[in-house]
Amino acid sequence: IDSSVYAIVSRKTGPTENYLYQYRFTADSVGVKSDLARKFGKYSDQKEIEAIAVDDESGFVYYADEGVCIRKYYAEPSKGNEEISCFGAEHFLEDIEGIAIATYPNGEGYLIVSNQQQGEFNIFSRKENEFVKAVNLSTLETDGCDVVTVPLNDTFKNGLFVAMNNARDFYFYDLGKLLEE
Repeated sequence: IDSSVYAIVSRKTGPTENYLYQYRFTADSVGVKSDLARKFGKYSDQKEIEAIAVDDESGFVYYADEGVCIRKYYAEPSKGNEEISCFGAEHFLEDIEGIAIATYPNGEGYLIVSNQQQGEFNIFSRKENEFVKAVNLSTLETDGCDVVTVPLNDTFKNGLFVAMNNARDFYFYDLGKLLEE
């Protein structure tokens, strides 16, 4: 709504209500400071929360409540603290881990979410959050992932998808490998 810059942080475990903290950053001649803008978000208290992703363009924050679902809220504090949806659980073996948001024009794109123990990535539509497909890559026990949707070079002609496993090994894929399979 305005040009504020925020950070959303969580803990591995914590209260079942108001689990996420959102801080607003402001700068002046002395430096940068942060102020707590709000506390929001549910937590199942079943496992932990390790992945948070914000879709700046559409204004949503997604986070992985590991054994339960992908939770969705408004990223802008003035839009309220009510959960918009809790989706995707039936597509995961155990842990819902890393979340990457592949953005394309007109709100198109995908949420790419690690299905850690299954060794695959579940792809959901960005607009409706509906399951599209599961893609199996060579990355096992993936903790985190991220994506760039613009062509980078001859190796990453369709953009770049990066995944990191428990051993902290990084795997780099042309984004087309995920989306075209």
